Amino acid sequence: MKTQEPYLSPAFPKSRSAFPFKHPLFLIVLLASTLLGARFASAQYRAGLQGTVTDSTGAVIPNASVTILDKETNQSQTAKTDGAGTYTFNRLAPASYTVTFEAPGFAKRIIDDVAISGETMQGLNVTLGAEGALLATAQGVLRMPAMDVPMQSSVGAGDAFLAAATLTLARGGTPMDALAWGTAAGAAVVACAGTARLRQSDVDARYRALCCTV
Repeated sequence: MKTQEPYLSPAFPKSRSAFPFKHPLFLIVLLASTLLGARFASAQYRAGLQGTVTDSTGAVIPNASVTILDKETNQSQTAKTDGAGTYTFNRLAPASYTVTFEAPGFAKRIIDDVAISGETMQGLNVTLGAEGALLATAQGVLRMPAMDVPMQSSVGAGDAFLAAATLTLARGGTPMDALAWGTAAGAAVVACAGTARLRQSDVDARYRALCCTV
């Protein structure tokens, strides 16, 4: 009596050797990779960051470059502000970011540790100042580049600049020295959080750093 062989589809291999995946572990890894890839592909972050970039007078700055850097993955993306000075980043993963703002004729501004969390669109409006400082003298105009400092406050920088420059000139310093000390004092004030007291050591450190770049 003959034993009837089970019916196999023509597309199904009739022998084990003809099967392309001989090891069952390979099938498990392949299936897990497929499911994992599908999971990440379907993930959609709903958090975001948006804001408006303006100058010190309140006028919007179009075509400014805004770069956001994920500090955990070191991946970045860049956007340009539109005609209304606004920018938008969508689908951001919850993380800590560094946001850099740049525009021709303005000092670059870097804001660190911008926390993105939840599934909300967060706002971050920024004001960009002029690109450095200048001092007009009888011999001409002196210029000093802006210092790249983390901005914690926008109050008192002008007063600190004027006081340091005036004091330097009163002590017999040159106009360039006055411009450098004024810029250092203004940068030190900007980097002070809230109502923290300005320290001479902070101004000295900014001055030394500035003198190494000019």
